[in-house]
Amino acid sequence: MERPPTRRVWLPLPIAFALVAALHVALLVLWGDPEPLHDELGYLKTGQQAAAALTGDGDPAALGRVAWHNPAYGALFAVAGLVFDDPALPVRLLQVLAGLLSGLLLFHGLRPRAGDRVALIGAAVLWLHPSLVFFRLSFWPVSMAVLLTSAVALCVLRLADAPDERGRQWELGLALAPLPFFAPQALALLPALLVWPGPRRAGRVLGPLLVLWVPWMVAASLTLGTFTPMDLAAPSNLALGNHDAVAPDRGSLWGDAAGKAELQADLDAACGQPDQADRIRCEAAESVRLARAAVARAPGAAAERAALRLVETWQPDTFLVRRLRERGLAPPPVLDVGLAVLLVALVGAALAGLRTREGRAAWLAVVLWCVPVMLTVGFTRLRQPLLPWLVVAAVFGLAGPAARARKGP
Repeated sequence: MERPPTRRVWLPLPIAFALVAALHVALLVLWGDPEPLHDELGYLKTGQQAAAALTGDGDPAALGRVAWHNPAYGALFAVAGLVFDDPALPVRLLQVLAGLLSGLLLFHGLRPRAGDRVALIGAAVLWLHPSLVFFRLSFWPVSMAVLLTSAVALCVLRLADAPDERGRQWELGLALAPLPFFAPQALALLPALLVWPGPRRAGRVLGPLLVLWVPWMVAASLTLGTFTPMDLAAPSNLALGNHDAVAPDRGSLWGDAAGKAELQADLDAACGQPDQADRIRCEAAESVRLARAAVARAPGAAAERAALRLVETWQPDTFLVRRLRERGLAPPPVLDVGLAVLLVALVGAALAGLRTREGRAAWLAVVLWCVPVMLTVGFTRLRQPLLPWLVVAAVFGLAGPAARARKGP
């Protein structure tokens, strides 16, 4: 049997990859090792404590804290802490590598449809987007999640070309399986993945995820005594977004110290157990009860908060600008404006993709991803892993007819 022709190596791709890699190394050196802030500190501390517990030098209960928030990312720090005295640089290097691989995966997903040049532009968006560069140099799970959403995009496009090929069904399943452990909102994709491949194929697409997730979900739910789909912070986040203390102009209590104090007072009044485990379970159940009660009392206000959380998630992000200011630097005002323009341009181009089947599929995934945001809390960090899917929608929106012609009927 004659073997199908292999695609040649397109020289601009390795050149671009080498240049982007060199740029990231330079930025990593310039970035240094700044003082961790906010969730960064929590991830580092959790990883250090878990690593100490694994070596017998710490409290075994620290292992449970890995499950509190983005479990796979906390586990990554624990593993790095076992191997290295200081896990900071290895984790940053791994995140840089994840960012570089993300662009390669997206390139290979777009190349058969849009051609080499357009595919390289799509990869460059992932490689050079200022926000994604920031997250590669900081301690957040975004880079790892972007790597997996890029892998999912590649596998979905490959499966769309040959929906009955079992190997491609398993590829998508394996790419999807670890994603919720870095970004729990990915579980919202389950309804689409039950329907889109069809009943004969869904088992192979969802099988790897179910094998990992169902035991984890059961264990987490039993630990807290209430349904917990992924991380143990879920009940707390539900209460943060659905409490009577949320101000009318806010989507949640996030960043509102006075409002958080009211919520904590309610939890303290209901949960006075001296045992820490009993108190955690009580606070989880009470958080769910408070959220349900707040929604039942004022469903209109709850809907307004959900809409505000969506706006908070999709507004231009300020992580990079704030970090530069916190380090005593004065970023030029054009950086703020540039990030906003980039977001508007990308979303606008992606909206044009709604006229194509591939673009509509990408937007369905984006919408489903945002459903948990509307139920809990909203930050711009939560939408960052969607960038590969927006690029896919934009490519098909701007080059859809040419891409379809390239693929043929």
